[in-house]
Amino acid sequence: MPASPTSTKSGASPLPAGAAWGCAGLIALLFAGFIGGAILHLRGHYFAIATLVVAEMLREIVNTTPQFTGGGMGLNLPIMRISVGAQAQFFLFAMLGLAFVCTATAILVQRSKLGFGLRCIQQNEDAANVLGVNTYAYKTAAFSLSGVFVGMAGAIYANWTNYIDPPDVFDVLLAIKPLVMVMLGGLGTIFGPAIGALILIAFEEFVWRNFLTIHAAALGFIIVVLILFLPNGIVPLLRERVARRGAPA
Repeated sequence: MPASPTSTKSGASPLPAGAAWGCAGLIALLFAGFIGGAILHLRGHYFAIATLVVAEMLREIVNTTPQFTGGGMGLNLPIMRISVGAQAQFFLFAMLGLAFVCTATAILVQRSKLGFGLRCIQQNEDAANVLGVNTYAYKTAAFSLSGVFVGMAGAIYANWTNYIDPPDVFDVLLAIKPLVMVMLGGLGTIFGPAIGALILIAFEEFVWRNFLTIHAAALGFIIVVLILFLPNGIVPLLRERVARRGAPA
């Protein structure tokens, strides 16, 4: 079993990969619950500002605690003693397995009381409050649950690259891209974010190979197009067209 994302400088025995990934998910769950409980009462621009402040706060904590995080130099991780091809295959299946579990969890949540409450909040949060839905608790639960898969994905990725680089971890694009993927695929849908991710990655690969110098501008262009012409995403748009074609004349 490969080593976990642990610094080789500490001299401590690394955890097995599966245990390290599980710990990363648990820590992300607890931290997301703590942060969500503090900022999810905010809305709109205030919430966006709060999330940016949290990211900058974490950046400063990482940079000022080199004995634990490696500071600006980052952390070197143990290297797996298998071939490059075997590593690529291992981490491919690890990510695919995590994606499957994430999708299955989303389906279960959609069919649960939590999913019903979140749909009410999506349609009209004030009305949901009036009807007795504890919107603050529901949003905090969803925020915490989403942190589990983000934390585990980050741990798997760190294990794959064998290095944790703070500038990359706190890159603002890492916060923007997931939002673009969700907006592109469709808010409030199960498979929309996955479809949006595939489209965005394919577009990024095309831009990287042909127009490297305007990569950031291309991402900004996508965001503007989504906001102006495709506010609900691709999946809801396709559903509407299918429903119109199936409706009687």
